[in-house]
Amino acid sequence: MPNCDFGGPCDCLDCRTDQFSVKCPHCEFSNDLTVVGHASYTRDKKGTSGYVFSYPTRTKDLICYSCSKVIPGVRYYDSYNETMCQRNLKIEQDKLNGFTCSSCDATEGELKGPLIGGFIVKLIKYENKLYCESCIVDIGRKKIPDPSNNNEKYIFNGKTLKWELYKVKISCPSCHKNRWLNAENRWKTMCKKCYLNL
Repeated sequence: MPNCDFGGPCDCLDCRTDQFSVKCPHCEFSNDLTVVGHASYTRDKKGTSGYVFSYPTRTKDLICYSCSKVIPGVRYYDSYNETMCQRNLKIEQDKLNGFTCSSCDATEGELKGPLIGGFIVKLIKYENKLYCESCIVDIGRKKIPDPSNNNEKYIFNGKTLKWELYKVKISCPSCHKNRWLNAENRWKTMCKKCYLNL
């Protein structure tokens, strides 16, 4: 139930507007559309009040934002989402121009992964090839040897394209027990047990 009005039920334009996509069967462009619903104020048996939104059930023909061909009988809509359609056009153009990940073919600006938990693709140039932020980590790990050893563990940073010290093995000067510490805590030479017994 929408409640952007300072925690209370709300029927503002943003709350009543539904957004959805229709893929063009001719060019496969994703047309992002919006429709404004009608708000009805309701109160349930427990006394909780709020708004229920309803949307037109009829259909409407759509002219593809990209190829201008007619897509008949789509869900009713009020308008294009101009921001998203322009973004999708740029993604399509970048794809045609070869601005894609050399490993997974993802295009700059598109969503990679699920809607929740995914990320917007940003391409990084490495050895004259473009990679997304996900693939560059795998490529970097294969190209640059892992310097980890028995006393140090490293992780690969996809932004700097370098292995960075992650954990170090420290021997307690009191009990001589070895334990792994985060790199920033390497100054803690004494283990917790010995430190508490001081």
